[in-house]
Amino acid sequence: MAGATTRNLTILLTDIEDFTPKTSRKTRADILRMLEEHKGIVLPVLEGKGGRLIKTIGLMCALPSMRAKSPSPITTSSGNP
Repeated sequence: MAGATTRNLTILLTDIEDFTPKTSRKTRADILRMLEEHKGIVLPVLEGKGGRLIKTIGLMCALPSMRAKSPSPITTSSGNP
């Protein structure tokens, strides 16, 4: 492939704990609001680490390789990794 570049990346998959029980009795609009809130928490932290969103079934993200740098945990605004 012309112009192809090989890089080491870190792949981040996020999940909402107990998603099914939390959403089983909610409306579609409520579920979409929850997913947008999740994305609103994750994306600023991800982008701050040089990452980008790849797809939104769940959130699949790529960041520059963490092996190349000293360990730096990703935390949310609540301080939870």
